Amino acid sequence: MRDDNERQTCTGQTANGERCTAWPVRGREQCAGHLGLGKLDPKAASLRSAEVRAERKQARLAKREMSYSDHVAAAIERNADAIVQAFLDAGLKSGDWRALEALVTRHLGKPVERVEVETEGVDLRSLSDVELQALKRKLLMQRSA
Repeated sequence: MRDDNERQTCTGQTANGERCTAWPVRGREQCAGHLGLGKLDPKAASLRSAEVRAERKQARLAKREMSYSDHVAAAIERNADAIVQAFLDAGLKSGDWRALEALVTRHLGKPVERVEVETEGVDLRSLSDVELQALKRKLLMQRSA
């Protein structure tokens, strides 16, 4: 019989011959698996437990590898319906057009205005002082007109 002050584990053996580390059923020497009380046999339960632990470890590692932006994007995805509803409530019920604009620009992106500047292809560094002064007068006259 075991000593009550001593912590005991199951007296059964694992498939590789080591002692089982599960807690015994109260008043018995073996765990539920070795007594045949569990729904799964000890080997299948051990394999499934190892799979679950591996999945959880992978999830923790993936979470650690996420950047700040990844965490924010994930939170936004989880709460997308509430975020859209908050924008709509602010825009439609409160009359804040900026909330609606923010919702649309977040979804479609802000419009980009492109300005093309055409130059005559003159390299100012190659002009003489006289030519630079003439160009300056010409531009000032165009500006004042």
